[in-house]
Amino acid sequence: MSYTLLDHQKAIVLNVSKDKRLFEKELTKSLKWLNDQEQIAFKKWVWENFMFDYPKVINQLFKQSESTSGEPLKRKRITKNSLETA
Repeated sequence: MSYTLLDHQKAIVLNVSKDKRLFEKELTKSLKWLNDQEQIAFKKWVWENFMFDYPKVINQLFKQSESTSGEPLKRKRITKNSLETA
């Protein structure tokens, strides 16, 4: 298994998580560098690990990233009709 940019950014954020300023800086960089699918996984991981430490910072940065990168990815709804036509 290869070491991805997502894995790298998780390691960096984990290492700087005791310093609010560095945490915010690394979150910002991560959101710029990661693709849409990686961002979804990264945001979930950040919430699971740091929601009690920096909830305001996380909310602010995640809202900014959604407004600048457009719509978040939407899941395609699977219905009985879509399965029959496939």
